[in-house]
Amino acid sequence: MKTPGVRAAVMAGVVMVASSAGAQQLPAVQWRVEDGGNGHWYQRTELMPDWDTARLYAGARGGHLATISSLSENEFAAALNGSSACFLGGFQSSSACEPGCEWSWITGEPWSFVSWDAGQPDNYTGGGGGNENYLSYFYGPKWNDGNGLGPSDAIIEYSADCNADGIVDYGQILAGDLSDADSNGIPDLCELPTCIDADLNPNGIVDGADLGALLAFWGPVSPAFPRADINGDGNVNGADLGILLSLWGPCGG
Repeated sequence: MKTPGVRAAVMAGVVMVASSAGAQQLPAVQWRVEDGGNGHWYQRTELMPDWDTARLYAGARGGHLATISSLSENEFAAALNGSSACFLGGFQSSSACEPGCEWSWITGEPWSFVSWDAGQPDNYTGGGGGNENYLSYFYGPKWNDGNGLGPSDAIIEYSADCNADGIVDYGQILAGDLSDADSNGIPDLCELPTCIDADLNPNGIVDGADLGALLAFWGPVSPAFPRADINGDGNVNGADLGILLSLWGPCGG
């Protein structure tokens, strides 16, 4: 498990790349269960530099590029699309049987619904863009296989329920029901350090060796040993010591 500090650093790096390309988010909209939806939230993000950056950006915000499993979900997500192409979370896992086979969703869910535009997928390789192995909306609810290059908008889907309470975390964060101090889309209660985080040496047990390592790097987090900052707040202090002592003993024991 990455510590919150590491997650925040990863998110900051991806957000910086996206922001430098002019990316901005529009308000997220929930596909409500009472309206026949799945309770997930969907958000259009504008001007992503390419499909892979969009994928990382969505993950850094606690979501993923949208994965579509039904006509009704496709219509809901496509309504956010406006009149521009938008990256979706589909990709072609192999180019062995171009253009229409071995497509997958980034979440691993079944590829059971398609909405290809007329003549798509076509694996068009003109214009120097290479094989078209990435999915996007194509001006409305119809799909196109593309080369993954941008700039292009993207549809992010938020579906995680890390505390298994039956409610998508993103909505609870928006409502203020769950705290997300580092704004990474993951509730703070789901990022509590584990024994693995406190096992600083690491040898499968939190013991005196880990305590010694923590004390040796007491103070502002050192680039030489950032693991000592167990809670990821930028300082090795009593909070980290308390976590280490609370997790004393074998990991998984």
